[in-house]
Amino acid sequence: MNIKMIVLDLDRTLLRSDKTISDYTIRVLKECKRIGIKIVIASARPRRAVKIFSQQIGCEDIICLNGAMVTINEKIIDVKKIDKKIAHDVILKIMEKFPESKLSAEINDYIYANFDLKEIFTNIENVIITDFNDIQNDVDKIIFSVDNENEINEIVSLLPNGLYTSIANGYLLQIMSNESTKLNGVKTLAEYYNLNLSEIAAFGDDYDDIEMIKHCGYGVAVANAIEDVITASNFITESSDEDGVAKWIEYNIFQ
Repeated sequence: MNIKMIVLDLDRTLLRSDKTISDYTIRVLKECKRIGIKIVIASARPRRAVKIFSQQIGCEDIICLNGAMVTINEKIIDVKKIDKKIAHDVILKIMEKFPESKLSAEINDYIYANFDLKEIFTNIENVIITDFNDIQNDVDKIIFSVDNENEINEIVSLLPNGLYTSIANGYLLQIMSNESTKLNGVKTLAEYYNLNLSEIAAFGDDYDDIEMIKHCGYGVAVANAIEDVITASNFITESSDEDGVAKWIEYNIFQ
């Protein structure tokens, strides 16, 4: 296989259920780097929540916030944000439609929220509690905790052109710029390193991984992926808890 770049989703793909990376997987990824294969993390997480894992595996290239930001050696090379006025209007419409809504927004590596985020996330940093009446900066993404599909459809109906939604973990509705996708982040890095998508292997488990899995030369789903990801992939490897990423690499690249 002619693979020059490996793109890895984090949660439930590279990370095990306890949010760790096994020593075995770290060794395999560092060997990839040693032989000249680029390792890229592509995550819905913000940059601050990716750093610890990128440092563990020696990864300099990061696509974070579903593609809203691309960095190389911590230098930002691409950003795709929601205009602050548009974001403000969308948030107010959602809050008017759902007065008890739990909303948050990623802005410049801080997360702004109208509720205690520790209800959903643990060990969360850079939190600012707000009523969203005064948004001063463009927004990386808006996050809304949904209860059912009807809520999703109602929120989608409120969105202007230029924004799209993606579900994560089955209940977190993410609202982003149409340009903010993992695939676009992969394309940015491929152009930077003069690579073809056919030379890239992409691993994932959830809806926001489907595009890059479909369009990269080697699309790999972990066994615990949702059915749509498995259908979109060329390969299926073992689950994240079974070090599926590392095992696929060893079998298909090292042998």
